[in-house]
Amino acid sequence: MSIGTKTSGGRIASRRTLATQWQLFVVRHIGWFVVGLLLVVWQVLAGTVPGLAQVLPPVDRVVARAAEVFTQGSLPVELGDTLAVMAVGYLIGSVAGIVMGTLIGRSRAAYYRFEPLIELTRPIPIAAIVPLLMLFLGLGAGLKIGAVTITAFFPVLMNTYAAFRSTPRTLDETARTFGLPPLQSLLKVALPHAVPAILVGMRLSLAISLVVTVFTEMIAGNSGVGYFILNSQQNMSIVDLYVGVLTLAIVGYLLNRAFVFAERRIVPWHISNRRPD
Repeated sequence: MSIGTKTSGGRIASRRTLATQWQLFVVRHIGWFVVGLLLVVWQVLAGTVPGLAQVLPPVDRVVARAAEVFTQGSLPVELGDTLAVMAVGYLIGSVAGIVMGTLIGRSRAAYYRFEPLIELTRPIPIAAIVPLLMLFLGLGAGLKIGAVTITAFFPVLMNTYAAFRSTPRTLDETARTFGLPPLQSLLKVALPHAVPAILVGMRLSLAISLVVTVFTEMIAGNSGVGYFILNSQQNMSIVDLYVGVLTLAIVGYLLNRAFVFAERRIVPWHISNRRPD
């Protein structure tokens, strides 16, 4: 084979590699192209349809206002308040859900004791529970944290319970064969098997916790992004209203990405962490 033929073949292979990489890039980021297209359509409609800008301000106005309120306004403080309340309630609810889910998942006696109470309270909407929390916790941070705690508790509880109940019997039998005491069997055998499902429940609770935090700030708060959005709506500050909503969208996305990043490092071997083809 001549040198010219080898060079030509190398160029063709390089072009194919670049084409394949470009196709993978497009497939993996097509969602962002869709988001960008929607923003362009939003901008065009707001600028061309008469009167639409009063209820749908152009994207450039929203972005400019967002930069202003983040550098000179109160939105960073409001966002910090929201995330602080959410973090406390989410952590309490997740820990409680893991503990209770482990208990009823590993102990049939505990399951029979607590299952009726869990199934009676789990379907109650948080909107129906909040008025009851107001009676006991007032209208301060306790109400918000309590609502988020309850919201985060049940998805983690159910996923933890299901994870432990689905532990293969052979794993438990192997642990007994090696003479592991119950606590070591739980920590070294059952828990590693259950961790991926527990993390799925925690990921679900993370998004719901943000929603409930904002909800409680709207009905019984004087701070937070929910209060910022409600106050903007009452004052007819339409641009600020969109800034608050888009801020929540971005924060929710970043929280999810951060959780996925952590999950891939906690259980890198699990199938859910493999990238789709």
